[in-house]
Amino acid sequence: MFREQKEHKFCLEIQFLKRTHKPDIVFLLETMVNEKNIRNFLPRIGFEHFDFVEPTNHSGGLAILWNNEKIHASILRKEQRAIHMLIHDPSINQNLIISGIYAPAQQRDKEIFWNHLYHLNEVIDLRWCIIGDFNELANPSEKHGGRPQPSTKFVRLNDFRNTINASTIPTNGSLFTWKKHIHTHLIYQRLDRAIGRNNWNNLFPDAVVVHGNFTCSDYSPIILSNSIPRQQQKNFPFRFQNYWSQYHQVQHIIEMQWKSQPQGTRMFILSQKLKILKQHLKEWAHTSLRNN
Repeated sequence: MFREQKEHKFCLEIQFLKRTHKPDIVFLLETMVNEKNIRNFLPRIGFEHFDFVEPTNHSGGLAILWNNEKIHASILRKEQRAIHMLIHDPSINQNLIISGIYAPAQQRDKEIFWNHLYHLNEVIDLRWCIIGDFNELANPSEKHGGRPQPSTKFVRLNDFRNTINASTIPTNGSLFTWKKHIHTHLIYQRLDRAIGRNNWNNLFPDAVVVHGNFTCSDYSPIILSNSIPRQQQKNFPFRFQNYWSQYHQVQHIIEMQWKSQPQGTRMFILSQKLKILKQHLKEWAHTSLRNN
């Protein structure tokens, strides 16, 4: 019964993110769900396609869900700790690779995993983005609480990015993606991120990763968005995004504009307030979230 309640809550959370952000692809990491249960669970989320990697010894596990409405995606390869997707984006006529990963936390397993990523870098000749839980930190600011990390803890991730000519895609929202109580200390860390090779980042200069809220997991969701090159973007109608309401600046903008008093009939006043509010919110979103 407890497992069913947890799965139901988790399903609702993913469906909320799906409605809010309308992702084309969703990676689920550390599912810890066997084949029978995950085959029952994944179809309830509401994507056209899905696949998964079963956990090993009741730990780990990956799942991938996607729609082919705006893109054409297919699985290149499934591994114990990664699912690699080939993406064709018709809007820019480009083939891309995005890999969802769950890196090991245990030191004894790290060398094999990271050497494999280095090997993939040598054989992947398309634009490449890696997203997921890297279980590594880039600098001391990516941890809060508990004992400070020695400087050696920041070497692996930075060396990897430098070697493959990549950088972390910029982030909005809280810096931390993982939290846990350990020995009475509440510890926050940035374990999750998206890393793009330079050929990916050059094509998508306005890409941004938004960190969601902690809800039913020790991890917060991360959302890679705004990945359409600026010169290729279409003029979509303005839409208020539900997750904006968590920002105090948005609440302040709405309050200030609603207090304004344009002259005219009631309908004209309402129309003017909405028009001005829309412009202020568009400017805020472009400045703060790098959205156009």
